[in-house]
Amino acid sequence: MRLFIFEVKKILFSRRFLYTFAILLFVGVGLFFRNFAMQDLALEEEVKRVTAYTQEAQSILRVLQKSPESGQTDEQIQHLAKALNLLYEWAPLVKSTDWEKRLQIENDFLQTLTLYKEAGGDFSIQNSAIEPTILFNEQLLSQGIEPTFENYSTNLPNYIKQVATLYINIGAIVLLLLVVGDLLTLEFEQGSIRLLYTQPIRKTAILHAKWATTVVTYLLLTLGLFGITWGVGYLFGQVGSFAYPIFVEVDGIISFITIRDYIIWGLLSTTIVILLAISILLLLSLFIKNSIVTLLITISILLIGFFTMQIGVVNWLNPFLYVFAGLSIQQVGTSWYQSIPITLLLAIIIYILALLRIQRMREV
Repeated sequence: MRLFIFEVKKILFSRRFLYTFAILLFVGVGLFFRNFAMQDLALEEEVKRVTAYTQEAQSILRVLQKSPESGQTDEQIQHLAKALNLLYEWAPLVKSTDWEKRLQIENDFLQTLTLYKEAGGDFSIQNSAIEPTILFNEQLLSQGIEPTFENYSTNLPNYIKQVATLYINIGAIVLLLLVVGDLLTLEFEQGSIRLLYTQPIRKTAILHAKWATTVVTYLLLTLGLFGITWGVGYLFGQVGSFAYPIFVEVDGIISFITIRDYIIWGLLSTTIVILLAISILLLLSLFIKNSIVTLLITISILLIGFFTMQIGVVNWLNPFLYVFAGLSIQQVGTSWYQSIPITLLLAIIIYILALLRIQRMREV
């Protein structure tokens, strides 16, 4: 226990931990105030988007009306004329508080545009973007949730989701490894491992203390980040809703999960991958005994594992699925738990190998 307390104090009072924590908070808090500053610009971008659609529809309609008449051309004109009228209704609603009507008009426009394209017409909005948008708007309407700017929201749940996305998409893993990557290798590089070997403790206790210190460091970074960013969003942002939908597509089927589920699932799965990363780091440290090389190989294993096991590997058998947890959750949806058992099992096996290795090591 004394060794564990010593290790924790050594990490928590190190400049590296303090600087990392400060940078983490600066990015998280800075993200909110960036969103706040971008509200007017985001609104103007929405106005420009509707204006661009209107101008495109007007231009295409003029061309069609000058074309030789045919059954298909006439059908396209009818649908496009209706879509243009809906755009005229949509434009003044962009800055209106009547968001329900705005979403309904947008859906009506997209549905009419679909009919126009089915009749052979062409428009800049891709077919692949129409259905998800309609379903998303319907989800908001059914839940009674006001839409917000996807990338510049000051609503507490949406802002926390942005922070979570940055953190769980390998950010947490890299930051943690940068803080504790040399926790064991430094003992070999400085020769202090000899002093630890002379203490009346088991060699495995050294590894247990290092492992527990790393886990505590990760928990403190995570709780500190989300605690402070929650406070910033609560004090300066809007209330919003944690039931706000997030788009997922599994096997071509579109569905939605809530921000609440996304954050909880993301943090849980990231924590399991963190345990795997710690086990890999400790095992490699006992063989390589060089901080930089150990860190680079650990990160390389995680990245290579993620990108090579995405093809043709069942999620239940993919221990690297959640290296980029946010991305993976949006691909697997409510079945997010599938890779957790294999990831945890692999972490335990690697940690046991590290324990066996340190037991057999002689003084260096």
